[in-house]
Amino acid sequence: MANKKNKNWINYFLLAVVTFLIMKSVPDNEIQSLQKAVKEPTKVKPPTPKNIIPKPSKKAKSQINNVKYETYAVEHVYPGQDYFDDNTCNTDEKRASYKPLLKETINSLNQQYQHFYYKVSDYLELNVYAVQMTTYFEKELIERIKFLHQEYIGLLGKSAKREINVNLIISLERSDYLNDTAFFSSNLDTTIGVYFGGLNLAFVDYQQSDDKALKTAIHETSHALSAHIIGRTPRMFSEGMAEFYEDMIVKEGKVEIVFYKKQLKKEPYPIMQFFDSQQWSSLNVQHLYYSSWAWIAFMYGDNKRLESLVSFMKNEQINPCSAFSAGESYKIFQEEYSNFETDFYHWQKSMNND
Repeated sequence: MANKKNKNWINYFLLAVVTFLIMKSVPDNEIQSLQKAVKEPTKVKPPTPKNIIPKPSKKAKSQINNVKYETYAVEHVYPGQDYFDDNTCNTDEKRASYKPLLKETINSLNQQYQHFYYKVSDYLELNVYAVQMTTYFEKELIERIKFLHQEYIGLLGKSAKREINVNLIISLERSDYLNDTAFFSSNLDTTIGVYFGGLNLAFVDYQQSDDKALKTAIHETSHALSAHIIGRTPRMFSEGMAEFYEDMIVKEGKVEIVFYKKQLKKEPYPIMQFFDSQQWSSLNVQHLYYSSWAWIAFMYGDNKRLESLVSFMKNEQINPCSAFSAGESYKIFQEEYSNFETDFYHWQKSMNND
């Protein structure tokens, strides 16, 4: 995730990462819906920069119980917009400087918006600003976000057990979404969601659908959790993870990811193309999203692949203000899993032949 260019003065202050779309429920005793101010997150000192860390001895534990491959019926649509500000660093210290602007943004919302506060877990707080929410949307949103954070904890251990505050604005009408985001950029009219990393604030277009809005909200929350827990990351990782997790389904306390074999009929870009954030400004963004999604789906295919992905995430945590280049990313995966590139294309072709 990194298209490095300065924006106008307000975008210069913001890290923004865009998006998209899904579902379940949490026990009522774990949901505290309150109308009160945001609790300040604990400041955590970022790790001291050092050389590439060794492969962790502890095996990664994904919360995902199953990845299902099903017949593909509906064409998958990928968002075509993204923003990234090179001058914004994803640390609590830097993020604190944006709090006055965050408060100003919230206060500028239409008076119809209500503030819903949830203590999702010991580490995670959620603020939702919405005109209205159905019971289904509310419970699905909380449970999916809860499991998404548990996924990061399962993969990264105690480094993911830190106080995190997620802020979502759910715009009921398309016109409201465009109006609410216009203060930051006039180029968001092709989007349905956007996360501003500096503000730590995501906007979600409701799209006249609980399920569509849920999918977008989870995509944006993935960006938020990644920013807090890991820091800055390449776009192939950031968007790939968000696209992958937005298909999360929680059933009876178990998490499933469903994707469709026909999705893989399209040939992804060569790895070094979608690994290279510089090329995201010149290549087809929808196909870059697709390629990144396919890559993450592949990495979740077995434990060896997943462990190499976790090693990449842990190495990125060392310096949260800097994202790896394409070459650095490739080297880390190559050292952990020497056949990753060849296996990726064999995996994609095998899906086509089934």
